Amino acid sequence: MVERHALVLYPETETYTTQALVKAFKKILPDWHVDTSRHSEILYDLQYADYDAIDWDAAENAKTLVNSYMLRKALIRKNYLATAVAHRLAKHPDSILKQGIPKTYAFEIAHADELDELFYDELYDVAQSLEDEGSDRWWILKPAMADRGQGIRLFNSKEALQAILDSFDDEDSDDEDEEDKEGQSSTKVSLNSMRDWVIQEYVSKPLLFDTKQLQGRESRDKGRKFHLRVYVLAVGSLEVYIYTDMLALFAASVFEPPAANLDDDDEAVQDLTAHLTNTCLQDATTAQNNVFLFSELTGRSYLSHDTHESLGVLSQEQSDSVILRIGEVVAETFRAGLGMSNHFSTAPNAFEVFGIDILLSTPEESSSDIPVQLLEVNACPDFRQTGDDRHHVIEELFEGVLDIAVKPYFDDPSSTAPEETPWKAGERRGKWLKSLDANDA
Repeated sequence: MVERHALVLYPETETYTTQALVKAFKKILPDWHVDTSRHSEILYDLQYADYDAIDWDAAENAKTLVNSYMLRKALIRKNYLATAVAHRLAKHPDSILKQGIPKTYAFEIAHADELDELFYDELYDVAQSLEDEGSDRWWILKPAMADRGQGIRLFNSKEALQAILDSFDDEDSDDEDEEDKEGQSSTKVSLNSMRDWVIQEYVSKPLLFDTKQLQGRESRDKGRKFHLRVYVLAVGSLEVYIYTDMLALFAASVFEPPAANLDDDDEAVQDLTAHLTNTCLQDATTAQNNVFLFSELTGRSYLSHDTHESLGVLSQEQSDSVILRIGEVVAETFRAGLGMSNHFSTAPNAFEVFGIDILLSTPEESSSDIPVQLLEVNACPDFRQTGDDRHHVIEELFEGVLDIAVKPYFDDPSSTAPEETPWKAGERRGKWLKSLDANDA
């Protein structure tokens, strides 16, 4: 038997990830030697490490497997993803991405006074929407390369967008003013340092659930917005798998339409806690109470946006359909990324777990289908948000990663063991759904 060595290397702040990985190795690859610090004399068969800790020179050796693609900006930068999707739709206008990703416009801006010019160019369609008196569409502004809810704002007028950019452009502004705006105090950014931005259509009718009922409490809360954090495993050049133990991350406060919380002076939405589902913006106790598994929503009532009365019960059939639809949207998103080969390059000796954010909408009255929309793709996802109570979810995730991405890479080609039946795209095995096959990429 060949002696194998793996390096699991994450910062001390990521002990949650390190511990789960080491435990997964003991179960799936018990004969491997696993180091949690680098030894220069060892050429590791596998580097499972934080992106900045990977020895990329060693990764050029095809015998060394790494847990990240070197180049994947076409997926993880919001402006690049918007461009990749636009190119994909131009070639494939019937792609599921037409409904599976909100309309998104990428632009670059260094100073707020450049906005008027952008309204005649990259943001022309947005400007037309804002000038339509009969339109009730809202838009969401996001920095292209920020995370943790930084810089996110809602608007539905040119004046509101201008005011938002002016506030980001004012480097001498007093942050105490920001602290008075609940939900925004910790997310202000500098316009000059960000440069690249996207404007995305706001999904106005998100699926809502009562988190108190999900906790088994009798007292009735109202509906809250959530997004799904879906862990997606990309392997080699290129297969994609969906981990079906998806997290449902809920907002800190009860949902109400953006127009219900406008400031009369600048038309900006003052309290974003009903709209931002990033649990990193919540205190530890609140965040823990707002993390569920998608499977825990099955059999529960989803609520209307105005009266918060029950519109129906999420059935197992609907849940299964959502997972399949997520698989289709994710597969097409990766195809879009592959279309920008200068910004997304795969490799046979690489794999990566991405955290993909999915928003579900309330089904139309005439249909039971729950619309699925992909919001963004995150590299190096924060596994800690799963929490201690659901630590087994991450442990089982890593077990699957080792089983799907690592073991086959080091299989002995001379083995006489019978081959498994090929795993086809769209097929579920255990807690995994194969989303994209290499032949269809």
